[in-house]
Amino acid sequence: FVIELVVPFLFFVPDRWRRIRHAAALATIGLQMMIAATGNYGFFNLLAIVLCIPLFDDQALVRVAPGRGFGRRIQAGAPGEADTPDVRVSSERTIEAAHDDMRSEAASMRTRGALLPARRVRRRAAALRTVLAVLILIASATTVMREMTRTVRPGAVPAWMEHGFAFAQAVWVDPVQKVLLDFTDPFRSINGYGLFRVMTTTRPELIPEGLWDGTWMPYELRWQAGDAHRRPPFVAPHMPRLDWQMWFAGLDPRRQGRWLQGFADGLLETRPAVLVLLDRESVPETAPSAVRFRVYEYRFTTVEERQRTGDWWSREETGVIGPIQKQ
Repeated sequence: FVIELVVPFLFFVPDRWRRIRHAAALATIGLQMMIAATGNYGFFNLLAIVLCIPLFDDQALVRVAPGRGFGRRIQAGAPGEADTPDVRVSSERTIEAAHDDMRSEAASMRTRGALLPARRVRRRAAALRTVLAVLILIASATTVMREMTRTVRPGAVPAWMEHGFAFAQAVWVDPVQKVLLDFTDPFRSINGYGLFRVMTTTRPELIPEGLWDGTWMPYELRWQAGDAHRRPPFVAPHMPRLDWQMWFAGLDPRRQGRWLQGFADGLLETRPAVLVLLDRESVPETAPSAVRFRVYEYRFTTVEERQRTGDWWSREETGVIGPIQKQ
């Protein structure tokens, strides 16, 4: 919680505390790597890591990626270093010619400096940063309040808090959204991001089965937790569409009923576009007479259970959806 809720504010510390900003970026990257090691969250962890790269300044990047002239090019433009003309004296050029080149370059630099004085540039940059920081702060705070007012459930919080959210919605969120949020939303820079607001603590799975000659036989998906004896395959960061949707269907089958019906129809009609998503070894050559979905609660086996049974999963049946027959 500290890395997710406190550390991000350290991204905005001044340059004189750059090491604190680097430490905050490394902490965030480390957290994302640990999260990625515990499960398949697709590209979300990679996205968060890439967004941390700009938190490192040029001098820090030189230490990570030296060579091939990269470090030399960055160091040449590092802040606080004076620009020095790159003049190489060889046997074909005299010292006097080199001095002439340096004087010409210095005169050119003075001319550019006269057009854009350094102090004026710094003042304009500071003013621009201040304006942007204020706008981002207002937009971010409004977005947080908007998400809170949208997701609060009646009766889940005290009545005075519900009235407070309603008041904030009327006098703060709605006016700012019309003026600022609607303008910034297309840039996808300041938006509500609630990928997993409440993480599930159980793993319900729908296992499709077909009926052949009075016997129900399971279909095996390539990546879904199915056969308890099968080791979980490694597929990250790819997120297989059908297997991923089956997880959501297990959480709330009624809301997913429309596409589950389409999936069952594809199995009954042996559509190639549907069968190609399954483990081919579990698909008989003939069409089933009916399809159903058995609902299981899955969990990983303990070390003792794994040694005793050889199973990777322990599952308990909790229900059945179907049967569904061809119409």
